Amino acid sequence: RGAARLAVFNFAHEVESGRTSSIGHQILGYDSAGEVMNYIQKRIYAWPEVVKRSSKIISFYDLAGHEKYLKTTIFGLSCSQPDACLIMVGGNRGVLRMTLEHMFLCKTLNIPFGIVVTKTDMMKDKLNVLEETLTQITGLLKKPGMKRHPVKVKTRADVVRCATHFHSESIVPIFQVSNVTMEGIPDLHTFLNLLPKRITVYDTKEVECHLDASWTVPGVGTVVGGHLMSGVINVGDKLWFGPSQNQYVQLTVRTIQCKRVPVQQVSCNSYVCLGVKGVHKKDVRKGSVLVSSKAQHVLCTRLLADIQVLKIHSTTIRVGYQPILHSQNVRASVSIEDISNKVSARPSDSHEQDTKYLQTGDTAEVMLRLNYGLKAHIKPGNHVLLCEGRTKVVGVVKATYSDDAPAER
Repeated sequence: RGAARLAVFNFAHEVESGRTSSIGHQILGYDSAGEVMNYIQKRIYAWPEVVKRSSKIISFYDLAGHEKYLKTTIFGLSCSQPDACLIMVGGNRGVLRMTLEHMFLCKTLNIPFGIVVTKTDMMKDKLNVLEETLTQITGLLKKPGMKRHPVKVKTRADVVRCATHFHSESIVPIFQVSNVTMEGIPDLHTFLNLLPKRITVYDTKEVECHLDASWTVPGVGTVVGGHLMSGVINVGDKLWFGPSQNQYVQLTVRTIQCKRVPVQQVSCNSYVCLGVKGVHKKDVRKGSVLVSSKAQHVLCTRLLADIQVLKIHSTTIRVGYQPILHSQNVRASVSIEDISNKVSARPSDSHEQDTKYLQTGDTAEVMLRLNYGLKAHIKPGNHVLLCEGRTKVVGVVKATYSDDAPAER
């Protein structure tokens, strides 16, 4: 019982508690006929063999579902920028509060999502419980904040329709599966195989790689892992790494691996691991990037953003408020220095200080400063998510500023 999930866990405490607290990475391969290439009968293939046998490969990122690890889940969604998200709902437990949180996160980050209702084999004698769960999900998706059309997948025609229109973000497929009887699993495989990749066009050929992991490998040295957003990296390339101690340093790419397969060259829109010379494991932190030219060096200390306070939680935000900012692979503490151009979601009061605080549903332009003298690689146009407790604020960066003055203590 539970042996299959051991391949997903990264730490011993995850095995003991049964809760995922970190980001797990797995791949699933399909051949031209749509058959799964990860295994044949009872033989499980290693990643290089799966890559060799497959015509289509899907990367899965297993994120934490428990509220205690919500910031890890937010970091995984904002950093990996997935093409799709599957939200698991236990058929016997129904819709929990974190299910609603995860739906709003996907909507906020513009990630198409589907619902997978599991453990349907336990519901054979409790069909009323399963129906209640499906009714709850349907009701949530039709709320004014969501406005999505739920589609209960029952036939192959439903699968094809959902895969075709999935990236329009207007529909949400609902799969009912059982890992015991394998009911619904073939439909889910068909959906994943037919699902097209979101095409993201970048107007530059410069390298930009957002790092999120680092290791020290005996005999290899420092290895960094991250999502290659644009450009092409070859073995022997010299790239700039930063911000490291608020500056950029040059390093050399020694080796490249993609999906655990050694390669000489790797292109954008893939997760890569690079053996590098010139930095240490301890230098890599959340927000580190690899770029190919000095023109890409960004040392942002302040940023101007258009934001909106989500309506899922009641709150009041004033100047001096210090949330955690998530923007791509950056996760840092920030302070609100100024609030301007406020548009209230309620009838405006005549008080002068009304413009200096934000409440649920309000939109405004805010000036944010990174705390502790940090400098980050944040560019105009990036989506930002500000989180503190259950409060969520979303927005887009309008402008960034670099400040060489010493930080006030």
